[in-house]
Amino acid sequence: MDALEICFTGFAKQQRKDLEELATESSFIVRKAATKNLHILCVGGNAGPKKVATAKANGTVILSPEGFIQLVRTGEISSADADKLSNLLNGRNEKISKLQDEQYLSLYQGYTEHDLKFTLVSNLKSSIKLLTHPSIKFTEPAEVTVSNSYFCFTGDFKSGERSLIQAFTRMFNGFIDEEVTLKTKYLVVGGLGSEQWANENHGRKIEKAIMLKESGHKVHIISEDQWLIALMKN
Repeated sequence: MDALEICFTGFAKQQRKDLEELATESSFIVRKAATKNLHILCVGGNAGPKKVATAKANGTVILSPEGFIQLVRTGEISSADADKLSNLLNGRNEKISKLQDEQYLSLYQGYTEHDLKFTLVSNLKSSIKLLTHPSIKFTEPAEVTVSNSYFCFTGDFKSGERSLIQAFTRMFNGFIDEEVTLKTKYLVVGGLGSEQWANENHGRKIEKAIMLKESGHKVHIISEDQWLIALMKN
């Protein structure tokens, strides 16, 4: 349910507040309006018919409060609603893929996968003597899946400029988040690190990822080496 957008309409103020808090605690992104990108509209008894009709026209899943609570508790919805959600998510990823391919195409255009991996490994080997900070303790062991996962990057990287790192990630069908958001699955910390990070004075992106983790969101803080190994296995 991470990064699913939901809006609540037709509820008394306190009931809406309670439902929104439950949604936030369950990793939904709560919206105040039924936008065209909305995944779920949860409707109460006073929901306006125009808003519901618009949501249906956009393919948004319509749930009662009981249906929403069941989704939170069990992860289950009807097969028809599951198909709608799948179509919405696939459509969003296709739009993002197109935009990011256009953004990064010039950086990896002409590379084969073999060229790409050789470039990454060469860059990494050439910078191996540069300062690293093994005392940075916020990275974690994680099984890293590149394809269809959202990556955010922070710090300086041994294996190349950040823009190139992002382009290589996109080449292997990963998505790029410029900031840590609820849909970010991996925050990749550059191998050159920072003296401040070594002293636990973390950067803004790291602080937000830590906060999200503590709130129960599924974001992993990984090292550049973990990211590189994942690409090598791809």
